[in-house]
Amino acid sequence: MWLDARQLREGQVLDCDVCIVGAGAAGITIARELAGSGLAVLLAEAGGADYDDASQAFYKGRSIGLGLDPETTRLRQLGGSTNHWGGRSRPFEADDFAERPWVPNSGWPIPYAEFAACLPRALEACEIACAEFTPPPGAVLLPFDPALLPSDLWRFSPPTRFGERWGPELERAANLRLLLRASLVEIGLVDGLQAVAGLRFATAPGRGFHVRPRVTVLACGGLENARLLLASRRQVTTGIGNGHDMVGRFLAGHPIWEPLEIQLHAGDGLPPLYTQALQGCSEGEGMVRLSRSLQAIRRTTAIDAAFYDGGQFGPPGVRAARRIVRALQHGHLPSQLATDLATVLGDLDSVVRAGLSRTGLAGGPGRTIAVSVLVEQAPNPDSRVTLGDEADAFGVPRLIIDWRVSESDRHTIRVLADVMAHEVGRTGLGRARIADWLADPGPGWPHHGNSAHHVGTTRMAARPEDGVVDGDCRVHGIDNLFVAGSSVFPTGGSVHPTLNLVALAIRLADHLKRLGPA
Repeated sequence: MWLDARQLREGQVLDCDVCIVGAGAAGITIARELAGSGLAVLLAEAGGADYDDASQAFYKGRSIGLGLDPETTRLRQLGGSTNHWGGRSRPFEADDFAERPWVPNSGWPIPYAEFAACLPRALEACEIACAEFTPPPGAVLLPFDPALLPSDLWRFSPPTRFGERWGPELERAANLRLLLRASLVEIGLVDGLQAVAGLRFATAPGRGFHVRPRVTVLACGGLENARLLLASRRQVTTGIGNGHDMVGRFLAGHPIWEPLEIQLHAGDGLPPLYTQALQGCSEGEGMVRLSRSLQAIRRTTAIDAAFYDGGQFGPPGVRAARRIVRALQHGHLPSQLATDLATVLGDLDSVVRAGLSRTGLAGGPGRTIAVSVLVEQAPNPDSRVTLGDEADAFGVPRLIIDWRVSESDRHTIRVLADVMAHEVGRTGLGRARIADWLADPGPGWPHHGNSAHHVGTTRMAARPEDGVVDGDCRVHGIDNLFVAGSSVFPTGGSVHPTLNLVALAIRLADHLKRLGPA
């Protein structure tokens, strides 16, 4: 059953076994997994079924570090940020969960096997048909030394818009209620402060309702999960789960830079694997990675690299053409077809050049390929979110975001660029040029492409001194409060988070199923 929460009576109290706050990828996944479980589930979404500016304005905040606009990098509506997700996916590997002595604060407190067991259901939820993330037999690979720069694959979700795709299924679930326009504004604890007693939701300024859940799951994204814990400070002045000043710390993402250009020899092209060709049972895109052994030797984090004419996102016409093609491949038209067609026609020269380059038919001295990297940020407690003095219309303080990159991150990028430049020369692939900002770091960091991945602000750790949630995603010291989403990742790897947070949400749902009836 779906219901607009504004239709509830002022002060009405709702009871449930599990209240999931946030209907994005994590929240919808948990709700799907609990459908038919016998548990009374309430899924509360702050936004509506569709985007609107008034609701989105609640996400305004202030960025004082590396550029990250909290209002434009996430979406407050059913389906959350899957409504602008590109679908790029790759799962964590066992090495991502291991403690790396050269990376402080690394290591997950759960066995990788438990995560991996949930991947098949996560792939299904993200509608990724192929579970193979290595190049198919016989594929032509770049000639780099695989002991240094092995090749692997990204896979792509259609991309799945979780609200649109799974909403009808949730509506049919007899044990589930979905409330739209329900904004959590405060988490209330019992007198002993060891459990959640109730949740206060707002539907308009000065108006709202209450929920009394047996279990609460925050699934509001990598920024909002921390914000809601910090803002619930009526009973605990530092915020819930924040006894060791860990809530909001270790904010990480995947800033995108292009530290290297490769000028190919005239008439040469990259193997088809690296140009978003169809590979087997699902769309895939080849990339290269810094090998695990080299990471240990050179003391880096994980990093991968993909290859693009004109950069990862390319000229406007190329980006628009890519949206049209991707939509047609999956049997539908893009939502802004007229706008995209006009953009393609207005930038036709770039589209033609890109098409010729992909087939190796471009003339001139050779194609110049931008190497785009996705770097795993080293865990940094000084990179964080805090509450500001300004509040939204419901009285919840807005966020101040101090997202930081470190010299450790620059070191990882520099190692990748140096190794690849050497391999380009050794193999005769072409000529490599390392970006000035990396060769001479004096001017500082250049503008980055924001991947909009918000990781680590309620990180998972075995001890409350080291994180916010335990291995079951339960907030340390609070018996019935759990957190879902990428905010619990202790480290982010060099992989996009959606598939991985969905797998962790499935693992959490399996834990919640053991609650049994009240």
